[in-house]
Amino acid sequence: MIIEYHNDPGHGWYKINRAELKELGISEQDISGFSYWDKGCIYLEEDNDASVLFKRLHQMGIAYRIKDVYHDEFPLRRS
Repeated sequence: MIIEYHNDPGHGWYKINRAELKELGISEQDISGFSYWDKGCIYLEEDNDASVLFKRLHQMGIAYRIKDVYHDEFPLRRS
């Protein structure tokens, strides 16, 4: 599994699609308002919400790789 890490000078978010989130047994109620929902994906806020994802991946023994995607300003901050 490849997880994109979208970051700008102020913060970072891990992108995962909703179907994968559901397959992992993570519900929308497990995610705070600091993450961004966009179409079929969620960008999990790096300080808190991403830990829910990484904990579950570890519990399920799922290997992953992180792909860094840098933005001067993360586009969803403006929405």
